[in-house]
Amino acid sequence: QANVYYCAGRVVVPSLMDTYLACQWMFNNGVFNEVLLELVGGGPDTGGSLLRQIPVPSAFVGYRYRQLTRYLITQRHLIPLGLYRSKPPLESASGGRLKYVHTNPDGSTRLYAGDLIFVLREYGGSWMEN
Repeated sequence: QANVYYCAGRVVVPSLMDTYLACQWMFNNGVFNEVLLELVGGGPDTGGSLLRQIPVPSAFVGYRYRQLTRYLITQRHLIPLGLYRSKPPLESASGGRLKYVHTNPDGSTRLYAGDLIFVLREYGGSWMEN
């Protein structure tokens, strides 16, 4: 079981900062900035960010992640990467519900109202209206 504070992004691991910032910047000058630019988008002519966060469509609440994945890929041409969520209502008896990122969830993961999905859209492609 992972620590809830770590999953919620409230813990910083200094070795990750060393790896990504120092080493990559030193040996691959500009690579770090190029990756960030690709993810956040290069301007209005490119359609903005390739990485988006969208709510779980209400029709999929209670369904499994694999069903949503199939729909997003085949119907919306989006690649789902993971979920941003809090613990399901039955598991969080304590008042505070920290949100966390669940990357590449198992296909049997149940979807809840309030879940958000990280998706990649195609470069220059159409965007899904909410």
